[in-house]
Amino acid sequence: MHWIGGQQFLGIDSTNHSVVLSPPDEGVGLKPSDLLMVALGSCTAVDIVEIMDKKRIELSILEIKTEAVQADNPPWSFRKIHLHYRLPGKGCNLEAARLAIELSEE
Repeated sequence: MHWIGGQQFLGIDSTNHSVVLSPPDEGVGLKPSDLLMVALGSCTAVDIVEIMDKKRIELSILEIKTEAVQADNPPWSFRKIHLHYRLPGKGCNLEAARLAIELSEE
């Protein structure tokens, strides 16, 4: 994480990709708490795609909506996090989807 001025930061990962983070009033970059939700959704998405591929289930769509409730005051801790999945595809049934989600979340 590199501070780039004001309340703006540049996060750089192990493969040298970057993302700008800032509070909403700075007008640039993602809020850190939103980036955490994006990271959570993308981690489970990678798992689900791999699990379905191993089961030879062809997903046509994978959408994961993250919803979170945070405390009203600093440090705005997360109180609840919910993930909503949509993953239709050829050969995908409710049980296969449930199992893939469960494996990813555990």
